[in-house]
Amino acid sequence: MPDALAQVLRIVSELERVSHNTAQWHRTIRANSRLMLAAVNAGWQVTEIAAAMGLERHAASKRVQAARREYGSAELVGVDVPQAPPPQRTVKPSPLEILHTPVETRDWLSAPEAMALAVISFGALTAWRKHGLLPNTRWLNPTQALYARGDLELVMAAPRTGRGVDHAAVLEQIAPTN
Repeated sequence: MPDALAQVLRIVSELERVSHNTAQWHRTIRANSRLMLAAVNAGWQVTEIAAAMGLERHAASKRVQAARREYGSAELVGVDVPQAPPPQRTVKPSPLEILHTPVETRDWLSAPEAMALAVISFGALTAWRKHGLLPNTRWLNPTQALYARGDLELVMAAPRTGRGVDHAAVLEQIAPTN
């Protein structure tokens, strides 16, 4: 929220507190509610407005509702509030969307891709997962897993024993991150 708008909201909120009588206090609340409605119509969140005015979110929401009943959803003449920036939400790609990008650029691999990268069998991949060496496994459904490239690289770089990967060494490296 721009500093100028936050400052105006703080000032009009202060006017409520210094009202001399009940009638003046009611007029001030109606005017402030109209300003709050204009801010909501401009895209600002009620929580942002409430914080700037020092109100509880619930009280601010009730005031905006009252202003909507009184003024409707028409354009409020004489009240100019800057538009809120569009919300910036990062959408996490779904597992299926992940699989549609080239393998070389992905952090998540299907079982066949993970087996090809590590040059292992499906049984070895399953054993690594069941022994906790691939802790960041995501499941598409109960039978299809996605494996984190970083987990696979960590296991592949681990020292070898006579029977394969040294599980203790890998688990020791994983433990600080979990």
